[in-house]
Amino acid sequence: MRFSIYGRWAHDSAVSAEALARIEEALPLGCSAHVWVERKDVRVLGLYLEVDALDDDEAIELGRVALEAAVSPGPLVGRAVEISSVTDEGQSVWPVNTEHPGASRW
Repeated sequence: MRFSIYGRWAHDSAVSAEALARIEEALPLGCSAHVWVERKDVRVLGLYLEVDALDDDEAIELGRVALEAAVSPGPLVGRAVEISSVTDEGQSVWPVNTEHPGASRW
């Protein structure tokens, strides 16, 4: 099944244009991923990508791995704060600050 993944990474300070450029350059060519700095909080990096997965849990895990890989060229010190998987059937959100990385169905 195809999932759209949205992730948010909270950095310790404003995400610089240089860090964003390094992250964008590190994305694989032909990749469906996009990154941006959120307008409401310039310390937060947003990520969108599409993945193929068997279920929400696998999609969210793939999103978590992709988000951590995306911020490494920055480098951005901080942590993931949310990962969402979306299909035509619904949305699941993993608020990363919880102890269990399982998806909660909306």
